[in-house]
Amino acid sequence: MTEKEILKKKIQLKSQALKLIRAERKEHIYRLALIGLKETLEIQIMTKFDSALSRKLDCVIYLLEH
Repeated sequence: MTEKEILKKKIQLKSQALKLIRAERKEHIYRLALIGLKETLEIQIMTKFDSALSRKLDCVIYLLEH
């Protein structure tokens, strides 16, 4: 391979890595939001039990587990 081909390949690989890093970052942001929602729902349920809140909490827990 020539130096030019090597540099093109490195650029391509770096671009792929950036895409993966951005996707992983987005997943972390979503997970953080879900954890915050879970904590909020748990606090609300502690003050006053509501079956609708409980179902929402179950859904959030399911999303965090999968």
